[in-house]
Amino acid sequence: MYYSPQIRLRRRLFLWCHNAFILSVLILHLKPIHIVMTKDEVITIINSDLSEPAKFGALTQALNKAPVKNLSMANFYNRSGYSKARLKTLEYDVLKAFSISKADLNSAVSSKPKAKSPKPEAKSDFDLETALDVDFSTLNYHKELRPLANDVADAIGEELESQKKADLIAYLEEKKLKKKD
Repeated sequence: MYYSPQIRLRRRLFLWCHNAFILSVLILHLKPIHIVMTKDEVITIINSDLSEPAKFGALTQALNKAPVKNLSMANFYNRSGYSKARLKTLEYDVLKAFSISKADLNSAVSSKPKAKSPKPEAKSDFDLETALDVDFSTLNYHKELRPLANDVADAIGEELESQKKADLIAYLEEKKLKKKD
């Protein structure tokens, strides 16, 4: 069937408008599916023991799934790849994208149940009597006095209240006098 140019133009315009209308209705009624990560998932990624490149990959995915994402930033991290400096900036950007504070990270770390380490047993080769026969005021604090006081406290089964030099010397002098009596 032959149509005049005017009628062909009207038909095209009608079909174009009709198709555009149907498309707009479909687009408006389709709800976009956004996969968004939660803060807890991001905190577990940051606190995980993953290798640094694996953590970088996981954090770039998290940045892509942020509730409010910066496409240029996500594109930059995807194109640039892993480096130690970029990992730190990526962690910072992910924390800001999910509005996670340092307090949130610290509370997540402290809420983990810590395994109690067994108390170390007293050293069997430590001789308490010979260790206390020293002039404590001449000992080097870091290399000799503090380790000696800790060894004596472990041998007796006590805990030191203070690590100050004067308190350690007083503690050792007290134990020296008790051993003489």
